[in-house]
Amino acid sequence: MKTETLSIRVESDLITRMKQFEAATGVEKATLVRAAVAAVLDFHEANGFISFPIEIVPTAGKGR
Repeated sequence: MKTETLSIRVESDLITRMKQFEAATGVEKATLVRAAVAAVLDFHEANGFISFPIEIVPTAGKGR
């Protein structure tokens, strides 16, 4: 699959939180961003809409 570079600007506190997430989970920042974008696009394609702010709802029985 061909890839492209997408440059975005984010607040420094968001970068700090992403680095903390990366340290805690081992999931790289780029992987987190790709997964989040893919999830939003999948939802939009399946449902025809998206609303902001986006909320993550845990699946019962999953998580910690």
